[in-house]
Amino acid sequence: MKKNLILKTAVMMFASAALFVSCSKKELRTINVSGEGTVSFVPDIVKISINVKNVEPRLADSLAKTNATVKQLIDICKKYSVDDKDIKTGLVQTNKEYHWQYNPEKRVFDGYSSTQNTSITFRHIDEFEQFSEEILALDVTSLTDLTFDHSERSKYEAEANLLALDNAKESAEKLSGRINEKLGKVLKITDAAYSDAEGEAAVSANYYSKSLSSGITASPGILTVKKCINVKYEID
Repeated sequence: MKKNLILKTAVMMFASAALFVSCSKKELRTINVSGEGTVSFVPDIVKISINVKNVEPRLADSLAKTNATVKQLIDICKKYSVDDKDIKTGLVQTNKEYHWQYNPEKRVFDGYSSTQNTSITFRHIDEFEQFSEEILALDVTSLTDLTFDHSERSKYEAEANLLALDNAKESAEKLSGRINEKLGKVLKITDAAYSDAEGEAAVSANYYSKSLSSGITASPGILTVKKCINVKYEID
């Protein structure tokens, strides 16, 4: 009997303590807002991919031609002081090339192909027209993926994030003020799902054949970096 009394007393004390904590705990009230920040800048670098492909009856001849053109390409890069880290040359890919003949119908062997792609980051944007003209004079197949960017892109992205945070705080202050509540501390900051489509602009003509007789004029205009964040604030 005494043991049961002690047990009942302990249960009652635990229940009383739990009820006290539940009643005394302040309900957390929050407000969620989004903020957007945009920074514009003039690009100072050009990125481009250069494709070299040759087809010859003998694989050795095909490889020799491709290697010779890529070497000339690297020499031009050195002439314009392109750093080694800004030149990325892929592995040579080889294959057998065929075409279909209709009369009589059969597959005809054209030769062995060797293809190599080189990606270049060119940091002297005012010299890009002359640079591309010399490249197009080589036996290259195409110039693709021409884009403009900035060497300090991360700095502009950080600035856009700060502007987005300021924008979110301004929205939160307006909302809390409208309902006569005091804005509290920040509880959470997350990146919103947003496509930074304008951050790295590609020119409208994204493919250049080696038949062009002059260089490519670099007219990138103004680029923008846009960031969007979600912020959760406590309401006092």
